[in-house]
Amino acid sequence: MKYHLSAFLAGLLLVCFSVSSYGQPATTSKTFRMYNDATHSVSITSGNAAGTGTFTWPQPAAGIFKSDGTGLMSISAIDLSGSDVTNVLNVSNGGTGTNSISAAGSVVYSNGSTFAYSPVGTAGQLFVSGGSGSPVWTNTFPIGITVPFDQISTGTNTTATLTVGTGAILVPSGTGVIAANQFTGTGSVTTAVDLGTAEVAGTLSPVNGGTGITSVGPAGSVAFSNGSQFSFTGAGASGQILTSNGAGTPTWNTVISAKYTGRVQGDGVNFSYTVTPPPASGYSASSVVVVSIESPLSQTITIISKTTVSFTIQTPNILSNAEFLNFAIY
Repeated sequence: MKYHLSAFLAGLLLVCFSVSSYGQPATTSKTFRMYNDATHSVSITSGNAAGTGTFTWPQPAAGIFKSDGTGLMSISAIDLSGSDVTNVLNVSNGGTGTNSISAAGSVVYSNGSTFAYSPVGTAGQLFVSGGSGSPVWTNTFPIGITVPFDQISTGTNTTATLTVGTGAILVPSGTGVIAANQFTGTGSVTTAVDLGTAEVAGTLSPVNGGTGITSVGPAGSVAFSNGSQFSFTGAGASGQILTSNGAGTPTWNTVISAKYTGRVQGDGVNFSYTVTPPPASGYSASSVVVVSIESPLSQTITIISKTTVSFTIQTPNILSNAEFLNFAIY
């Protein structure tokens, strides 16, 4: 009986020694839980075995050793969308330094220490740098921005004024057209072309409806064509008449007073009438006779004969009592 009791005690001592240096086989995966209780200061449980020795397990996958808050330990990658991550990752560690994102349409920029967001712009606005300050949305191009003229699109502007300043000029090219419905130049008093101001220069030629000259003739002169532009005669003397010189310049001539005038009434029968002036008229064969007709018809008057004492006037139609022949003798 003593022998068997001694053998039992020796076996029990061996079991206790083995538990105190328990090692997890390298080929077996176990779950270990660490905890505090009244019996053990720190205990590790694997299945039904417990002890305070050194434990090993197979090499885990890449990750970190972490606890779920209940004492359950595990190894895994960091879950960026879960409770593995707290606080905000700084810019110096590759983060943004912010913990929120701005509204849709805002733009991210640096404020010098963290990422920042612009306000949301309106459709069509431009995002313009503020230097080291905050960039802004704007409806206008900043000073110094150059836009090639051929990249400007067609549109209607109802508010802006386009001013061409010193050194600049707006010119057409090829068949290009610059259209305007108002004209304003030096001396303008209206939005039309003011002919009496410095808005007008040069001389309008006859082919454009002008005179081709820049001054008028003396008082009493008469304008005539010299074949290329307007020209003027000299001023005639009182009572003179202007006489044509064909393609030359018309001239003023003194009027010769009629020596005798008369009138012949139609008789409704004849179309030929002989006139015998009185001797006091000074009529002679060399006298000049001028005849006109008062008639509703357009008729050609002909002096068919002329002697030292008379002349005969003929019309193509019989003259009625309401028609007359007027003559003057020079």
